[in-house]
Amino acid sequence: MGGRERLLELRVATGAPDQKLASGIWRIWQGKNNNDIYVAPRPVAGAVKVSLHANGYCYCGFTKQYSERLLRDGHYVPPRREFVAWQRPPTPDNNLLWAVEIWFPPGPLFEPGQLLPKNTWLIEPPPNGKAVVISVGFSRIPKGEAVITPDVRELGHSRLSTGEYVVVFARPVDFDYEAFKAQHQQQLRSRSGQGHLIASEEQILSVKHPRMFGLNDPKVEGFLKILDAAATISRAP
Repeated sequence: MGGRERLLELRVATGAPDQKLASGIWRIWQGKNNNDIYVAPRPVAGAVKVSLHANGYCYCGFTKQYSERLLRDGHYVPPRREFVAWQRPPTPDNNLLWAVEIWFPPGPLFEPGQLLPKNTWLIEPPPNGKAVVISVGFSRIPKGEAVITPDVRELGHSRLSTGEYVVVFARPVDFDYEAFKAQHQQQLRSRSGQGHLIASEEQILSVKHPRMFGLNDPKVEGFLKILDAAATISRAP
């Protein structure tokens, strides 16, 4: 028998019409039998994800299954599997409360190596000086009553059993990625070719293209900003 269909499940990446990508593919989905929302780069969704729990507890860290594997192999696992955790503020009645933002900077196109999954939003890569931001937020504004500016695109939404809505938007923002790379050169230096997952409280690298880089402290700002650092930091000579 087939399981219950998810009320929210989408994938998003920046790329060209010929399906060459400039970013990793990110998955955003709701638990089948609960109000929890999850966000992760698709290639490492079984190992690392952001969890937005219905009670407001949020964290980014290892999945339970991957943590058990790491422990069996003698690796360190952070307490409660977390790299960072925070408490989401209560959802307002007349506004949007952001929980996660994924920032896609300009990047060179690359072959994804496989066909893109169904239900993938392929958004035009931003020009230099800009980034595409995917925002996951919570709201109690009734469907159809929120005011959305012309530069914002809704990618999906779901109504939770609490009466809240979870919404996913895409919008352009100003972002000097070259200056950002220069400032964070050592932290961003590519080690993905080594073929393993590296994790710390500050940076999570996937085995190939997509990499999660925290841009803020969600315990201070109340939501998490993640940079998809899929781009080309040259190795030190």
